[in-house]
Amino acid sequence: MVCNVYRRVASLLFDLGRVEFVNCCRELFLHHPTRLRRRIHFLRLSRAPCRACCRSLRMIVVSLNSVVFALAIALGLGRLPSGLAPGLRCSSCTAVAVCYVVNSKEGDATDSTRLNRNLLLTISALSLRFCTTLNMESTRQTSELPSSIRVLTLNCWGLKFISKYRHERLVEIGNHLAKLSPAPEIVGLQECWTQKDYLAIRERTKHFLPYGKFYWSGIFGGGLAILSKWPIEESTMVRYPLNGRPAAFFRGDWYVGKGVACARIRLGPAKKDVVEVFTTHLHAPYEAEPNDSYICHRTAQAWEIAKLMRGAAERGHLVLGLGDFNMIPLSLAHRLIEAHSPVKDVWRVLHPDSAIGAAINEAEKARGRPVPSSDECLKEHGTTCDHRYNTWRWNKGDKKKLLKKKEDTYIDGSEPDHRAKRLDYIFFGGDAEGPASQWSIDSVNVGATERHPTLLCSLSDHFSVETTLTRSNHPTNTLPQSTTFLPIETYDQILAMVHKYDARERKQRRYRLYHFGLEIVIAIGCFIAVWWSPRNFVAFLLMLLSTLGLSAGVIDGLMGGLFVGSELRALREFEWEITNARNMALAAQEALLK
Repeated sequence: MVCNVYRRVASLLFDLGRVEFVNCCRELFLHHPTRLRRRIHFLRLSRAPCRACCRSLRMIVVSLNSVVFALAIALGLGRLPSGLAPGLRCSSCTAVAVCYVVNSKEGDATDSTRLNRNLLLTISALSLRFCTTLNMESTRQTSELPSSIRVLTLNCWGLKFISKYRHERLVEIGNHLAKLSPAPEIVGLQECWTQKDYLAIRERTKHFLPYGKFYWSGIFGGGLAILSKWPIEESTMVRYPLNGRPAAFFRGDWYVGKGVACARIRLGPAKKDVVEVFTTHLHAPYEAEPNDSYICHRTAQAWEIAKLMRGAAERGHLVLGLGDFNMIPLSLAHRLIEAHSPVKDVWRVLHPDSAIGAAINEAEKARGRPVPSSDECLKEHGTTCDHRYNTWRWNKGDKKKLLKKKEDTYIDGSEPDHRAKRLDYIFFGGDAEGPASQWSIDSVNVGATERHPTLLCSLSDHFSVETTLTRSNHPTNTLPQSTTFLPIETYDQILAMVHKYDARERKQRRYRLYHFGLEIVIAIGCFIAVWWSPRNFVAFLLMLLSTLGLSAGVIDGLMGGLFVGSELRALREFEWEITNARNMALAAQEALLK
């Protein structure tokens, strides 16, 4: 009785499995014909296996199918990256091919053996069908244009040997990204300097951000990374030509290789269903504008990223500019980006009346607005740096109580915040007549305000900026025009700034070269004086003086003759581009007047 039921069930399953096997093989021959044919052909050409070998092969097939089923279930539950589906399908295909060849070469057998073989073929075919379905679902998800994109940018403050609790905080940043709902789909990270920290974040986010790129640049790295839900088709790292002063070695901007991390991400099947992501970290302002000695560098860097975003928009792609731009809204660099690339600051699109700097900033004071509270700074003004909620802004006493004694300090969110400002941005845009015109900004907010669960400190000295872009045939906000210009007075201001900085650097260059020549003369004098030295200790002091002085002179000579020279040449290129843009703006202005 049991045997008859067994035979009937096996017969039904075999009929079902045979149909599934035929359908799967048809799909495989259509999509991967060469690969499957080679496997079956190889197995058919091999010598007919003995019964013991067949039994071993069947055990291998059963084991392989068990592993495939377990991985497929984990994939279906979202515990594994979706890119694993083709591999599971390939493994199951191999199991079916092996089972088919074993069944065809084993020869005559009893009814029970045939039933077992048929059941094995059925299980293999059903496993293949399951994996094929998963693969098709994965392919469908990547081939359909999404209806929305969730974007996030965060300065992680991950400077090696400098940032406190660096690795612990960046691990928690990965946990924070994994807990967000809705989950981010494109993430730009800055100041993620070590690959160890990057891999820690990747490990915690790879199940929903399976694609990522850590960018290498300069002597110590650029600190930039991009994570994505969709495949990264192409990436590059563009170094800034003008990037700090080589003499300011204690600041490190010139050595780290700052630039723009670029990634081309495929969103859909169409040729222009692409988003080009640019993440950067502009030069830090060590002084307040307009006395900032690095304002020329930051302006030149803003010009470079604006050119890259404009080029992406002209190719018909969606454009995202992410990062810590170290500028306040409506500053010179901010206006330059929005004027010379078809992008808009997403926060000011939805919050046009938001603050243009900290309450103590002169530009913000001129607006005559009341000082916003800490809660208003987050919700209305998008402040990401120097906020009262951020523990790394606190004074030394409060930091010590928090980090060493685990004693928290209460912060009243209704009290005014005079120092909070917005330095982190998401720029969004594209060709106003292309596919990018279907996208609009749905929401924007400040995130990553949580504390570390054990350290009780903020996850970074910056908060994140998050936005959601939606796709529709009738977008609520339109993209800017692809070509606009700044007022002529602004170009004149930039050129005056360039000339001032050029004169300063040339003066510094002359002083360094003079110092180099003077140290050579002093070293020669010390060598000559050694011959007439009355005591040994005097000769020692002369040699020490010549060695130290000549070393300092050589360093200044290298800076003045080589490093500052490269900086001046980059400055000349920037000057020409600004002059050319000014001439084009003047011609466009004259054409309008006619």
